[in-house]
Amino acid sequence: MPDLVLKRSRIVLNEVYDVVSEGRALARIALSNGPAPSWSWTLAYSFHEGRTPTRGHEATVEAAMQAFAKSWHRE
Repeated sequence: MPDLVLKRSRIVLNEVYDVVSEGRALARIALSNGPAPSWSWTLAYSFHEGRTPTRGHEATVEAAMQAFAKSWHRE
């Protein structure tokens, strides 16, 4: 199974990362500002078919990466 790599996004915002595998951006993880900041992850739209959930919120970037990976590896 290919590795999932967290890379700082080319977006000019501070806390935005792309989840990349084999040169493809599969998802984005970003810090959501608000009364209780959290890390949101969103699966790239082209990969939504047959996958649930396609987005979520976690307390840390590491937890967001784990939640995304769990969704991604579910076949």
